[in-house]
Amino acid sequence: MRLHEFLNLTDVSEFQTYPTRDLIPSAQNPESIYTELIRELGKCSVGPYCWFVLDHPRNHIHSLGGMVEHLTNYTEEKWLNIDLDRLLDIWHPEDRCFLPFFAQVFQDYLRKSPYVERPFIKPDLYCRMQDSKGSIRWVSLQFFCHFEVSGLRKYTLYVIQDVSHLKKDTLPMMMIRNTYYDKNPRILVCEAPIRKGRFLLTARECEVLGLLTKGLCSKQIAAHLGISKYTVENHRQNMLRKTHTQCTTELVAMAIRDRLF
Repeated sequence: MRLHEFLNLTDVSEFQTYPTRDLIPSAQNPESIYTELIRELGKCSVGPYCWFVLDHPRNHIHSLGGMVEHLTNYTEEKWLNIDLDRLLDIWHPEDRCFLPFFAQVFQDYLRKSPYVERPFIKPDLYCRMQDSKGSIRWVSLQFFCHFEVSGLRKYTLYVIQDVSHLKKDTLPMMMIRNTYYDKNPRILVCEAPIRKGRFLLTARECEVLGLLTKGLCSKQIAAHLGISKYTVENHRQNMLRKTHTQCTTELVAMAIRDRLF
């Protein structure tokens, strides 16, 4: 029997097309693409902000604006000529080490997400930055509109906003927004890990591990922290993986032996 005799062939026109919200024809001037969004930023921002457009094929910053020289320690000329590998230098030295961790978490989340949802997934980073006067600010780095041309990413608009009035004396964090489900958008919050002995654990994992060392079970920990039992189990499994331990007893013994608490 031939293949086409028992397969129901489907016309290509019946396939659901890839979301076209972020697909645009080839554009020579990306600023024209983002004009409306940049204008709205000026109206909605409650503090200093700046923006820049990254040209992915050429791997350089195409254009920028806002309060660049006030908010960052780079001049406009330096921004336009910067080696992208040096962008880490704009962040507080204590926060730079977390950026590869956040990037890995985002890539893992993106890879596990259905292909149709990926254009709707955006990460927001919250870290410290040093401004032109040497002052430390908490800022958000937001990613907008990943435009693609011929199936390839062309430009991305990045926006840096001062959020010092909202975020103080806490750890860096990342929020991943999935707006594919308009009525019920999904949000994942990822905190920077804390070094406990030889390991990097999140703040919540440290709380769970501390309560485990006190003899509390998952149900009691869930009630104490105001989270579900399943969330506690997820944290426990993550800690087993990170610490290379085989069970909760071994995990608790390691924490006590290494005097993590």
